[in-house]
Amino acid sequence: MESGPDQLRNGGAMTFFANHQNKRLCEVTFPGSHDAGISDGRWNVQTQTHNILQQALDGCRFFDIRVAVQK
Repeated sequence: MESGPDQLRNGGAMTFFANHQNKRLCEVTFPGSHDAGISDGRWNVQTQTHNILQQALDGCRFFDIRVAVQK
């Protein structure tokens, strides 16, 4: 059975959740990214080497995004 990022790409999230409905939350991994949008380090310290699209293609499903207003 396919699992992880490939399953989400090929079967969709609903298939993923249907295949894991009897699992406890601690048995399922939800890959995420801290400070996901800081991939260039212009106004902040760079925390990621890939942009959000590439992180999603790599399997990341939850993104911690910091929003800031520039004057």
